[in-house]
Amino acid sequence: MKNACKVVTTYFGPRRKWPLDYNETLDMFNVMIEMEKNIDKGTDCDTIIVNHLLEENNYRVIELLDSLNGTKTKNGTIITMNRPWDNGEGYGFKSRDYVWKKYQDEYDYWFFTEDDENWFKEGYVGMCIDVLERDETCAFVGTQHGIAKDCIREGPPQKYIWPHCHSGQGCTHRRFLKELVQFYGNIPYSNSKEYNDAEEIGEVESTSIFLKMGYKLRRLDDDVQDTQYCKEQYRDYGFCKWRIEEKKRLENFYYNTVYHDKESKNFIWYCDDLWSVTTSPYRSPKAISESIKDIITDKVVCELGCAEGDNMVFMSKYAKKVVGLEYSGRINPAIERGLDVMRGDYYELDFDDFPKADVYYFWPNNVDEDNKYLCDKIYSNENFKGYIIVAGDTGWPPEPPAVRECAKLWDGTIKEVEYNEGTGHRQSGTFVLAIIEKK
Repeated sequence: MKNACKVVTTYFGPRRKWPLDYNETLDMFNVMIEMEKNIDKGTDCDTIIVNHLLEENNYRVIELLDSLNGTKTKNGTIITMNRPWDNGEGYGFKSRDYVWKKYQDEYDYWFFTEDDENWFKEGYVGMCIDVLERDETCAFVGTQHGIAKDCIREGPPQKYIWPHCHSGQGCTHRRFLKELVQFYGNIPYSNSKEYNDAEEIGEVESTSIFLKMGYKLRRLDDDVQDTQYCKEQYRDYGFCKWRIEEKKRLENFYYNTVYHDKESKNFIWYCDDLWSVTTSPYRSPKAISESIKDIITDKVVCELGCAEGDNMVFMSKYAKKVVGLEYSGRINPAIERGLDVMRGDYYELDFDDFPKADVYYFWPNNVDEDNKYLCDKIYSNENFKGYIIVAGDTGWPPEPPAVRECAKLWDGTIKEVEYNEGTGHRQSGTFVLAIIEKK
């Protein structure tokens, strides 16, 4: 496997700002190529130029890129490729996903940038790699004027924008990208042709998603500075200004009335979505716990793959007790919240070492393997009596058939749950649950 690649997305059609047409893009592109060839990146590094084709008349662009393919640089080789027009959707961020799918097993380190936002500094890729190697909690090193702080984008509707690396520019390791794809389904991009959608789902989500996965972002400048935008600190400052007073009001209300328990320090996490660390589709929708409340009421529930613990919080409203098991760094916010969680891998642990529960709930990433493995591991244990609940999102096509197969194999029932938590990617739709009872 090669050490590193730099992915440069380009497009020779009209844009919202300079360069505005083919000729201006060509002028910029030619300068960029000379710098790509002559700037020392600080490590062995190929440059992959992926072009988003026009709707028609691509012959000049294809000819240009073909002439550059195989050109030697100071640190590697220029590789060129063309992504189909795809109705103009996805912008450069879909091009990133396009490159990743082809070359994901050929490079360890990945540096992403755009042709009009390209970044050159002697040794810059090597510097990014040094940061990633020194800090295993950092998943992405941004290289363009720091990290964008969270904010509210005025509407209608108003939208909360997570901290992220400007332009999604910077460097990461393939292990983080593989985990991202397992978590999200692909490198984030918008299927819309609208610029704002492309910016929010592409530019913002492509790096803010690492925060939601439990990692942090760092920036690279003359002095490498840690942004400290990990999820634990996000919670300290991340409530947007127009919600702070509402947070205080609700905290006081919930503490003094509905959920106050003198023996519990976790009352704040029983509140509504103001206290969620993540949103759909990065956790189970709140509607799930409401739909299974008749099963989990007054029972001990264990979520296998609990991540940050949001779904544990939702189920806590009904269950006698909720515990969680999680192997990845996403467990850290759950620990900080004081939730009852255990760090471990359900493939490595014996069932007898799982947290003890009457109900086991899971919505894993690898449905083809994990669903049947977990159902068999739990159901076959002679000491277990209770419920197994397997979840799947119809927004991700492989999941519903895998859930239905579990219901068939273990004589369970199917329940469909509609949810609506926003207008974003997979924030509304239908979940399918396999409810399996072992008596």
